[in-house]
Amino acid sequence: MSAELLEAAPASDASVRKFRGKNKGKRWMRGDDNELAVIRLPLDVSRLDSQHRVEQLYSAMWSVKLALQRDARAAVDAYWAGDVRRQDDAKAWRVELGLSREGMERRGYRHMERSWHLGQHVTKALVMHQADEVWEGVSRHLFP
Repeated sequence: MSAELLEAAPASDASVRKFRGKNKGKRWMRGDDNELAVIRLPLDVSRLDSQHRVEQLYSAMWSVKLALQRDARAAVDAYWAGDVRRQDDAKAWRVELGLSREGMERRGYRHMERSWHLGQHVTKALVMHQADEVWEGVSRHLFP
């Protein structure tokens, strides 16, 4: 909103949107020196049982992702709520909360081991990769 619009708007109007301001940092982008490997494999799901198994795999991985995001959100909220602990030793506080790549992987393993359903459809390698993906989002939040 421009300054003219702000002056013209009544001060008691609660419906006026408020903005925090323009982002001063650069937008995150993958660097040119970061490598990305993509392997395209054909997937034959012409048989009904194969299709069902792939659907279960994707469903299980979605459950893992949601559980990891929920855990990460709770850990990050606890991290920011612990002002005194964060000021004393932020690194130790993050380690205690499990806010690290290894911590997220351990959380994913725990979810997989405690759930019979997930253990039937996913492997620890898939869970580890999903945990790494969730950690990337958390690390961009914690270390801008």
